[in-house]
Amino acid sequence: LTMLCSKGILDFSFDTSIGIVAVGTVFPLVFSVQSGFARRERALGALAGLKASSITVYLMFKTWEKEGTGKWAEEAEKLIA
Repeated sequence: LTMLCSKGILDFSFDTSIGIVAVGTVFPLVFSVQSGFARRERALGALAGLKASSITVYLMFKTWEKEGTGKWAEEAEKLIA
Protein backbone atom coordinates (compact mmCIF):
# COMPACT_ATOMS: atom_id res chain seq x y z
CA LEU A 1 0.00 0.00 0.00
CA THR A 2 2.81 2.42 0.80
CA MET A 3 4.47 1.70 -2.51
CA LEU A 4 1.24 2.40 -4.44
CA CYS A 5 0.85 5.77 -2.73
CA SER A 6 4.42 6.86 -3.42
CA LYS A 7 5.19 9.84 -5.65
CA GLY A 8 6.45 7.70 -8.55
CA ILE A 9 3.36 5.46 -8.92
CA LEU A 10 0.08 7.15 -7.95
CA ASP A 11 1.29 10.41 -6.40
CA PHE A 12 -1.36 10.06 -3.70
CA SER A 13 -0.96 12.43 -0.77
CA PHE A 14 -3.11 14.43 1.61
CA ASP A 15 -2.56 17.63 3.51
CA THR A 16 -3.56 17.67 7.16
CA SER A 17 -3.60 20.41 9.70
CA ILE A 18 -1.13 20.19 12.57
CA GLY A 19 -3.96 21.31 14.87
CA ILE A 20 -5.80 18.02 14.42
CA VAL A 21 -2.68 16.05 15.25
CA ALA A 22 -1.91 18.30 18.23
CA VAL A 23 -5.43 17.97 19.68
CA GLY A 24 -5.33 14.22 19.16
CA THR A 25 -2.06 14.04 21.07
CA VAL A 26 -2.51 16.66 23.77
CA PHE A 27 -6.05 15.77 24.90
CA PRO A 28 -5.28 12.15 25.91
CA LEU A 29 -2.10 13.27 27.62
CA VAL A 30 -3.88 15.94 29.68
CA PHE A 31 -6.70 13.55 30.51
CA SER A 32 -4.31 10.89 31.79
CA VAL A 33 -2.43 13.40 33.96
CA GLN A 34 -5.71 14.66 35.45
CA SER A 35 -6.98 11.15 36.19
CA GLY A 36 -3.64 10.21 37.78
CA PHE A 37 -3.81 13.26 40.03
CA ALA A 38 -7.40 12.40 41.02
CA ARG A 39 -6.35 8.85 41.95
CA ARG A 40 -3.50 10.24 44.02
CA GLU A 41 -5.85 12.56 45.90
CA ARG A 42 -8.26 9.70 46.66
CA ALA A 43 -5.39 7.54 47.93
CA LEU A 44 -4.12 10.34 50.18
CA GLY A 45 -7.64 10.82 51.58
CA ALA A 46 -7.91 7.11 52.37
CA LEU A 47 -4.48 7.15 54.01
CA ALA A 48 -5.47 10.15 56.14
CA GLY A 49 -8.62 8.32 57.25
CA LEU A 50 -6.58 5.26 58.23
CA LYS A 51 -4.16 7.40 60.22
CA ALA A 52 -7.00 9.20 62.01
CA SER A 53 -8.68 5.90 62.87
CA SER A 54 -5.48 4.42 64.29
CA ILE A 55 -4.87 7.50 66.44
CA THR A 56 -8.47 7.31 67.67
CA VAL A 57 -8.03 3.68 68.69
CA TYR A 58 -4.78 4.52 70.48
CA LEU A 59 -6.39 7.37 72.40
CA MET A 60 -9.34 5.15 73.26
CA PHE A 61 -7.03 2.57 74.80
CA LYS A 62 -5.04 5.24 76.59
CA THR A 63 -7.96 7.07 78.19
CA TRP A 64 -10.53 4.31 78.83
CA GLU A 65 -8.37 1.93 80.80
CA LYS A 66 -9.84 1.32 84.28
CA GLU A 67 -6.69 0.05 86.00
CA GLY A 68 -4.56 3.07 85.09
CA THR A 69 -1.46 0.98 84.37
CA GLY A 70 -1.15 2.00 80.74
CA LYS A 71 -0.79 -1.62 79.59
CA TRP A 72 -3.36 -1.34 76.79
CA ALA A 73 -1.88 1.91 75.54
CA GLU A 74 1.57 0.34 75.38
CA GLU A 75 0.23 -2.59 73.35
CA ALA A 76 -1.63 -0.24 71.00
CA GLU A 77 1.46 1.94 70.62
CA LYS A 78 3.49 -1.11 69.54
CA LEU A 79 0.95 -1.81 66.81
CA ILE A 80 0.79 1.78 65.55
CA ALA A 81 4.51 2.62 65.62
